[in-house]
Amino acid sequence: MGDFPTRVFPTKHPFVENEDGSRSNVKLGTFSANNRIFVIPTMVNGGLLDNDTAWMVAEKYGLNRYPSFKKEEEAQRWIETNHGSINESGFLVSPEPPQGERKKKQVKGMQK
Repeated sequence: MGDFPTRVFPTKHPFVENEDGSRSNVKLGTFSANNRIFVIPTMVNGGLLDNDTAWMVAEKYGLNRYPSFKKEEEAQRWIETNHGSINESGFLVSPEPPQGERKKKQVKGMQK
């Protein structure tokens, strides 16, 4: 996938304080369309969005700008792995490319 940080969401995700005193900047949901499962933020610009609004925002920016997968399980695994690694500008700040989008590397004749 290239250098990190990598932009995974085109939207902004400032940190907000939760009722329990913890801080969050992104909540994620999965949405199905065009035989793909998309990971789309349901918390944007510090506010929670209902699913319809989150989907409309994603369509506005272009679904090609969001992680997508063939299976729900892959999308959920990506969420579990990367949820805490998305910064306020929508960049993934740890090197964990989306499983569904990862290209296999050739290393000494073996696939990794």
